[in-house]
Amino acid sequence: MILINTRPKDLSEKINELCDQEKIELQNIYLSKIIPIEIDTDNGVYKEIFENLDKYSNFIFTSQAAVKNGAKLIKLKSKLLNKKHKFFAVGDSTKQALTSEGYMALVPDNKSSDGLVEMIKNSFPGKSLVICGDNTNMNLQKKLSGDSDEIRCYKLEYSKKSIDNITSSQAIILIYNYLTFEFIFKNLNQHSLKNKFFVVASERIKSKIIDLSYGFNIKVFVSKSALDKDMIIKAQEFI
Repeated sequence: MILINTRPKDLSEKINELCDQEKIELQNIYLSKIIPIEIDTDNGVYKEIFENLDKYSNFIFTSQAAVKNGAKLIKLKSKLLNKKHKFFAVGDSTKQALTSEGYMALVPDNKSSDGLVEMIKNSFPGKSLVICGDNTNMNLQKKLSGDSDEIRCYKLEYSKKSIDNITSSQAIILIYNYLTFEFIFKNLNQHSLKNKFFVVASERIKSKIIDLSYGFNIKVFVSKSALDKDMIIKAQEFI
């Protein structure tokens, strides 16, 4: 059975490398692309945040794309940071991306935004800065209430043209975020949906998929983590 990768091309290098190593037939169908949001750290809507970066205790990155487009902005103002500042990632893949940028990140045992909020409220008091995309579900921001600000540094642009490349044949589709499944569910015909196995990056994504697709009997399986290697290990159970 073929494996389908739906991630943006910018984030697909590792999954392609691993599939080559494991001799897994992979079809890349880039349903979305990452569009950076141009941000001037000295002017514009985020000027005050960057001028007072030292007032934040916690820096939260919600995705690999947030790291790719947001970490460089924090580095521009690195003189305002000190060893007391903490960096957080929602999951392991984002933590790995932050490590590559030179930041040691903390990850909650419950790898979700809810788990991260609980971790911060219990052990890391202070104001938080959430670095995210324009597609944010606002869960972190709402639950951290008045103790957080945000920087939106990218947006996801989905392509209806690309979804035509998903055929009605049986396949395993890797889902790293809920919005991608929602896009597929709304734009792929029901016959094709019934022939698909969805390997998702978290229990939270699975729960939202079940709510959205109630009555459709969608086949959804949860990976150990959002790391590409764990997604592939779960997918190999069905190949």
